[in-house]
Amino acid sequence: MENSATSTTSASPQSMDQNKQAVAKDICAKWSKFSEQDVSALKGKADLVSQVVNKIWHRAGASSA
Repeated sequence: MENSATSTTSASPQSMDQNKQAVAKDICAKWSKFSEQDVSALKGKADLVSQVVNKIWHRAGASSA
C-alpha cells in the first residue's frame, strides 16, 4: 500500500514559472494600481503586502491633501 503523504513530488521549474505567472496575473487583475513590472519585481508575500500598503498610503495621502 502506497502512502501518498510520503511520496515526494517536486514541481518542475516550468510549472513553478507558470504558477508565478498565474499569480502575477491575478494580482494585476485585483489591484489595478500594480503594473506587470511592479508584480514581476515582487520577491514574496511580505513584499506584496508592503507594496499594497505603500500604494494605499499614497492614495490616502493624495485624497486628504
